[in-house]
Amino acid sequence: MIIHTEDAILGGAVRVLQPRAGYRFSVDAVQLAAFAFARAPAPRRALDLGCGTGVVAFILAHRAPRARLVGVEIQPALAALARAGADRNGFADRVTILAGDMQRPHGEIPRGAFDLVVANPPYHAPGRGRTSPEPSRARAHHEIDVALPDARAAASAACAPRGRIAL
Repeated sequence: MIIHTEDAILGGAVRVLQPRAGYRFSVDAVQLAAFAFARAPAPRRALDLGCGTGVVAFILAHRAPRARLVGVEIQPALAALARAGADRNGFADRVTILAGDMQRPHGEIPRGAFDLVVANPPYHAPGRGRTSPEPSRARAHHEIDVALPDARAAASAACAPRGRIAL
């Protein structure tokens, strides 16, 4: 089991389990979740590509209590923390976390099925900028597992007609 912390956000309404060392969510995730709701109705089905420890999915689940959400995370340890966090927040009945690659869709991610797709993908090209020596942080910030155009393509494939994508 990975050594983790439990952190409260939104005034304690949402709890996030995240590694004590390595990848930890930043304000970018909170801003992405807020942007996804800006001037738009609450989603019925939402997908979080590269969900990490689940912070964006949990904020969406909190703000849209009738929504069903799926999160996909390529790093198994982070996906496990997201699953545990969904349970801890009481979202396990409507938040599903999948360990896998967003570029290889699962049966739970049918094409064109989500009215909201969110992603906070890595945006630093390999070899550009300083890469963290901590592998999970490097994978979250640099295009090691997925490039930005591939994340955009995965989001487009999963998004329903007239759906929204927030990156």
